[in-house]
Amino acid sequence: MEYHIERLLPIVAELSVRYTSGESCSVSYEAAQALMEAVIYCIRECVTDTEHGISAGRMPHERELYDRGAHLVIQKTLQAKEIYESILPCFHDYGCANYRDTILKGMPEFFVRYDPVFFPGNHLLTLDYPLLNKTACLDGSACQDPLPQQNGPRPLSPLRGIDLIFKYLKSIAMEVHFLNRFHPDTICRLMERVSPDYRELYLDNLCEPVLLCTVSRLLAAEAAGSDFSALRALDIPLLTVEECNLLRTRFLSSCVEEICTCIKPAIRAAVSRIPGAGPYFEQAASDYAVRIRFGIDSDCLETVLYASNQTQSFS
Repeated sequence: MEYHIERLLPIVAELSVRYTSGESCSVSYEAAQALMEAVIYCIRECVTDTEHGISAGRMPHERELYDRGAHLVIQKTLQAKEIYESILPCFHDYGCANYRDTILKGMPEFFVRYDPVFFPGNHLLTLDYPLLNKTACLDGSACQDPLPQQNGPRPLSPLRGIDLIFKYLKSIAMEVHFLNRFHPDTICRLMERVSPDYRELYLDNLCEPVLLCTVSRLLAAEAAGSDFSALRALDIPLLTVEECNLLRTRFLSSCVEEICTCIKPAIRAAVSRIPGAGPYFEQAASDYAVRIRFGIDSDCLETVLYASNQTQSFS
């Protein structure tokens, strides 16, 4: 579905009047470009919304597309705030400054400063705390630009503005749900193995080592003759040297692809209490498989999996 840029100019002109509080319909080139991007952002929001978007076979007027898209932007902003507020009561930062600053300091600033009318594509935050699934907020393959690309403003990224924040918070909510199945002290102990100064200097994702160790314990339990219902393996993400030896024996002759195939059902078991979380967390499987293979080949599996000499049982 294509629309010409010139047909959007009347909408931009109306926004310009609102932008100057009715004092003028003349704005700088930079402001006019930003307002055009705001119009395009809202139109794309309408076009790509599968639930409240355009009915099949219809060819709505640009004004209708913009109005509906602008409404969707505001609704998504309210939904994102609801998700954020649902996270806060059960949020633990585990002493990690980057995690705490991004979620508890940065995110409230977004909801105070975000402008869904004039700058809906500006998400304001750098989101320094990364998600476990590094592609979660970069997946825009389903979004088709409704406007021609020639001789017009640079097209907006499918995940900017509230689209990015909404997807980021949905992902964080799943990660918080997963982390909350473990005692905070246990996660802190694991993180001290990962990086003794993690509280101030750790810039990666907290779920990444926790899920890696949880999945590794499940695979070790399976190698020892148990199954994925072994609660002990699910509830304490701290590996022992004995468990590493079980994994080494199990995967000694396995290639990365074979290890990955075994890891995916273990991930699904680890996140089974979180509705719809499987596909999100499964994205880590290939990276975990590479790590385990490297640990076996380099005789450093205990280091790769942050193992200790503490004895634990699967029962």
